[in-house]
Amino acid sequence: MRVTDATPAPVRRPAIGEAPEVRDRRSAGPARSGCRFGRGPGRSEGKGGGDAMPELPEVETVRRGLQSSLSGRRIAAVDVRLPRLIRSPEPEAFCRRLVGRTFGRIDRRGKYLLLALSPDVLVVHLRMEGKFDLVPAGTPEPPHVHVVFLLDDGRELRYRDVRQFGTFDLVPEAHLAAFPPLAALGPDALDPAWDLPALLARLGRHRRRPIKALLLDQTIVAGIGNIYADEALFRAGIHPRRPAGSLRPDEAAALWSAVRGVLEDSIARGGASVRSYRGPNDALGYFQLALAVYGREGEPCPRCGTAIERTVVAGRGSRFCPRCQPEVGAENGRAPSASTERPPASAAGALAACRSARHSAASAAPAGEGRR
Repeated sequence: MRVTDATPAPVRRPAIGEAPEVRDRRSAGPARSGCRFGRGPGRSEGKGGGDAMPELPEVETVRRGLQSSLSGRRIAAVDVRLPRLIRSPEPEAFCRRLVGRTFGRIDRRGKYLLLALSPDVLVVHLRMEGKFDLVPAGTPEPPHVHVVFLLDDGRELRYRDVRQFGTFDLVPEAHLAAFPPLAALGPDALDPAWDLPALLARLGRHRRRPIKALLLDQTIVAGIGNIYADEALFRAGIHPRRPAGSLRPDEAAALWSAVRGVLEDSIARGGASVRSYRGPNDALGYFQLALAVYGREGEPCPRCGTAIERTVVAGRGSRFCPRCQPEVGAENGRAPSASTERPPASAAGALAACRSARHSAASAAPAGEGRR
């Protein structure tokens, strides 16, 4: 399906999607008011695994790249080759509402991108393999391009997705806060609203859950995935299976600082290009070179030299150092019980330890760029 603006783009461009592997799979049915409909290719399983989904730093890197390139650009045409990626509204209405709109601010909430196209917001989730490319019109297309936006300067914003799990929703700005996928999220992990008191409150409400399961729960805090949960827990010296209610005040402060620190460090390096992740136009991130435990099972701990181990927590592979992250929850060396478990401290008490915790958590990261 393709919808074009009444105002032509300033440069001539070939029809979007001239690549035979895409067009041959389209329906040859008649066009209606500039729209072409087709089923698109079937779902491809592609390659990769359960840890390949871009997390907060990777999505933030994409956001920054798109913001600098798209702000003020008008959409001249929209071509949707795989209509089922468009969840709402119906694909034809999606196209028609977008043509003529101008990109404004681009935000992020957890792993969602929010592209302002007043009076609507385009909500995009990249899922496992989604990527954006911004290229001159007529640039040869790689495989798996499913949505294309032609801009008023003649460039194309292309969305490609090998596994076809990404989603697009066009939501009225006035209804954005009530949009179910966003309304279900907890505070963003880098939002000032997710401060140490907010973490302490959640530890108190979910005392028996493993701390890693809590970090992965997007209704508790949004944006953290397997990579950064493992890395933050290592920096804080906390075993991924520790019950949330067993954390001492200083441990809770160290964890909060470690989460913020590892996310900020990754953003500064363009995210972690683990498996298939790339930024806009296939830009590589470099945080994978600084990973301390994720993907390093069997290798020596960068802090103490003990072999990194792997376990499963909340259905996810979890890497940790058994020496730096012991599975004990009490000072006497025994696992915590209901009678010995120490509750999280009050916000006031834990805040006093936060500054020193941030310093020690940051210093726990492996030195240098190299990964053994």
